[in-house]
Amino acid sequence: MIRIGLVGSASSHAEIFARLLNVDQVAGDRARITMIWSAAHPERTEEVAGTCAIPEIARSLHHLADEVDAAIVVDRDADLHAVHALPFLLDAKPVFVDKPFAIDLADCRRMITAARQSGAAVTSFSVLSVAPATEEMKATNMGAVRVAQFAGSCDFGSPHGGPFFYATHLVELAISLLG
Repeated sequence: MIRIGLVGSASSHAEIFARLLNVDQVAGDRARITMIWSAAHPERTEEVAGTCAIPEIARSLHHLADEVDAAIVVDRDADLHAVHALPFLLDAKPVFVDKPFAIDLADCRRMITAARQSGAAVTSFSVLSVAPATEEMKATNMGAVRVAQFAGSCDFGSPHGGPFFYATHLVELAISLLG
């Protein structure tokens, strides 16, 4: 079984990923989130661990990195993504970084460089592009699409990365639907 560490708990995505793997068991016996860690939100971390059958809360990020085979980084604050993904990447462990990958291009480069040097897999995307509703739209014969408009939330003053926070959803939905 692949032991996955969950980094971050404030985002609703922490609970969604943990429910999928630990409660709904979508990966069967192949993978489980076995530990969770968040320095900023201890109460929320305990809540997610309790409601999503995560057996252990890590003492630190490095404790988590030592105890798992892979990581899912779901901090709401994307400025933390590189700092939280690097211990796993440098140790050649695969990492899924929730959207957005990072806010700063230098952070993107640091994660990609670490992954290349260690041979670790790293990815980041919006799951909206593979959602059942998106798949249904793709299966619909819309004919030749000449014009498409995608709109969504955008708060330039958001502490979570401004337009980067939700823009990934729109870009990936457009690519998924239009190619």
